[in-house]
Amino acid sequence: MKKPDKAKIEIDWIRELIFFWGFFILMSLSHWNFLSSVKEITEGFLHFLILYTFAIFYRIIVFPLFTKGQLNRFLIVTILVLLSAGIFLFVADYFWFFPEFHQSQSWMKMCLLYIVNTAVSLITMEAIFLLEYFYRQQIRSSNQMLQLSEAQTKLLQAQLNPHFLFNTLNNLYGISIQEPNRMPVMIMQLSQLMRYQVESASKQQVKLNEEIEYLNSYIHLEKERIGQRCTVTYQYPKPFESLATYQIVPLLLLPLIENAFKHSSGTVKSCFVSINISMMGNTLALDILNSVPVHRPKLVSTGVGIPNTKKTLEAFYQGRYILILEEADSQYRTRLSLDLKPKTHD
Repeated sequence: MKKPDKAKIEIDWIRELIFFWGFFILMSLSHWNFLSSVKEITEGFLHFLILYTFAIFYRIIVFPLFTKGQLNRFLIVTILVLLSAGIFLFVADYFWFFPEFHQSQSWMKMCLLYIVNTAVSLITMEAIFLLEYFYRQQIRSSNQMLQLSEAQTKLLQAQLNPHFLFNTLNNLYGISIQEPNRMPVMIMQLSQLMRYQVESASKQQVKLNEEIEYLNSYIHLEKERIGQRCTVTYQYPKPFESLATYQIVPLLLLPLIENAFKHSSGTVKSCFVSINISMMGNTLALDILNSVPVHRPKLVSTGVGIPNTKKTLEAFYQGRYILILEEADSQYRTRLSLDLKPKTHD
């Protein structure tokens, strides 16, 4: 997985400090006449620090409930946070920061006033944060669309290349002579494979079951292409129609699977490809193990498949995936863990 960007973290801290001091100065202006000593300024600063801490808590803990679509829980927790912040600040001012003033007033009226003022202050701060959040999301979405368009264009150039198509057609020719009854199914699978790639290139997301069905056709054709030279085992979730509630970027898994067939079939000795696709909750797991020839033949390759996959994962699943590529003892292992969000509407 990609390491955290230190520059991004530094920028976040700078932005946080700018927001903090900006809000503190703005809120202090309305109370400037009451901040006539270092003690009062310190107490006012501590008061604001508590308020800002609640604002950060709300943004980090509560707001994600909204982005996950848990609206009822979001509203309930929001009300609880606003009430808690108002009561907490009232108690702090009543007993510690400004006891002389507050203890001479009706505590019930002051408590209600604090709840209202605190709610208004928090909502004002969060509104500015939310405007910035949605602005960044819009920019991110635009960048994703640009990267997807570029990645899909390269994938269409790289996948189902003329070498694969030529080898497949050669095998189909041999099958047509020896076992002509198998030809209709084989031709239909090749047709579906090519049609899916063209149609999915214009989509940002496809149903997971459609992607798995596409991979089934691809792996079946690869089995026919390499014939008896390799042992191929393949497992996938069944029935895969149940995966329709999940969506995935189209052609995301194909380069990883294609890479296994490309590099394992260079020898006739102990050649194997093992592919296992599974679902654990909302997490898609892809585990590929393939043999690696001792003397590797020179393969024709565009060299964009795996790099494109990494770029797509980072663009669309940042912080929600783990990709491990490792080679040891004449074997190459690919493991991908991907957190998929269920589709909430058609």
